[in-house]
Amino acid sequence: MGATVTTGKLVGAFKAPDNTVHYVLYEQTFEKNCHPHTPRWSCGCIGTLEQSMQRIFQHAAACEGGLLQNRNGQISPEGYIAGWMDELVAPAEMPDLALRLEVGRWLESPIPDGQLDEARQALVVAGREDLSNALAAKDEVVLSLHKDTAVIMALYGPGRISPWRIIRDGHVPTHRERNGLLGYAPARALRFAVEVPKALRLDAENRLIQRPDGSWYCAGWEYSAVQDFICKLWEAELREPGSYRKRIKAYRAALKYSPAVPMPVRIVVDTRLAMDDWQRKQLARFKREYPVTETVFGFEADITEGNSYSATHLPAACTTWLIPQAAAAASEQLALLPA
Repeated sequence: MGATVTTGKLVGAFKAPDNTVHYVLYEQTFEKNCHPHTPRWSCGCIGTLEQSMQRIFQHAAACEGGLLQNRNGQISPEGYIAGWMDELVAPAEMPDLALRLEVGRWLESPIPDGQLDEARQALVVAGREDLSNALAAKDEVVLSLHKDTAVIMALYGPGRISPWRIIRDGHVPTHRERNGLLGYAPARALRFAVEVPKALRLDAENRLIQRPDGSWYCAGWEYSAVQDFICKLWEAELREPGSYRKRIKAYRAALKYSPAVPMPVRIVVDTRLAMDDWQRKQLARFKREYPVTETVFGFEADITEGNSYSATHLPAACTTWLIPQAAAAASEQLALLPA
């Protein structure tokens, strides 16, 4: 199986001009299906504590399905997160770097040709039209990591150009330069609520989960639903430090041991909701292959073992599963069990 293998973690830290601590997350990895297996350091994120935590939990989610492993094989998201938490306690001091902005076509160009317009617009929004014009004119632009943090974040912060393009593996600080004053070492939360979903087992892989409004949707394969939960868990972890282990364990168990959906059940599809081409094709295919009842806003259909697999491919945002009261009650009782 193609997977990324993680072999090391390192957190660098420095203070921006506004006195906010920014973290630089380095990870040493190699691709399992590429040879030779030569680990390489890469910067995966530069940002505030909040932004860094979000990135850590996003990557941890990939461990659930085995796309991120260590040399010995599959690892748990909880263990992966714990490794980053240990690094955050006393990060390495990040030296001030002179970072050169260059536009080019080569693989590791700081600004790829195709993202020049995006980069220039980001600089204008950040109040640096002068730098935007300098890039367009192909003038030399050199930024200071410590002094030009706002500009660097505008270009390479989360959702922007990948930060490894500007912060290279050669910029990895040494392990001797640790500074606990820049670290994140909160007291562990002693009391917190553990959110356990009300879930039902549609088949061996797919799970239905109840929304806050009481309706039910197909969350996809069990591991995928856990991944989605982990991706969103970083905010709760910041509120209640150390709670991630218990929360992930409880959520995973709720899906694993969920009671079965009694067949047949009915789905209601609202086609007014925004969808992409692939989702519209799935709806059209389902309507061609199985009996449906047209409604004012879309259609309804009975789901049996014969068409349940196809139903799981319908867009979750516009597909509501009508669950019998007894099945919903069974799921609710399971959700109330101690985590």
